[in-house]
Amino acid sequence: MRVDMKTQWWRKFLCKSLPDTTTSQFTLPLLFNWARQNPNLDVWYLLTSATADNTDHLLTHLLHHYPNLNLATLDLDKIFHATPVNKLFNSRRWTRNDTWPVEVLSDMLRVSVLWH
Repeated sequence: MRVDMKTQWWRKFLCKSLPDTTTSQFTLPLLFNWARQNPNLDVWYLLTSATADNTDHLLTHLLHHYPNLNLATLDLDKIFHATPVNKLFNSRRWTRNDTWPVEVLSDMLRVSVLWH
């Protein structure tokens, strides 16, 4: 499933980074509950990959039943541009010197989204 970036992604978001294109079984219940409990708000699932695994059709099912649920891919260079974490992101040190690079990327994304 290919997803496109939408312009107001920063207004309401759920930011979770995954090491590959597989949506975890932990993440999908969060999306389901967030969308169900906030029917009048846009819920955003931000992907660091251009694709999402939809072989079980669960994402299609969620998107069909929850029109307030949106998927968007991230342009990491644009998100980190002119933020306090831009230098760290571009240095790529966080990929080499940390045991948890996915979690560090997720934290940097949260900071950048809030910064913008």
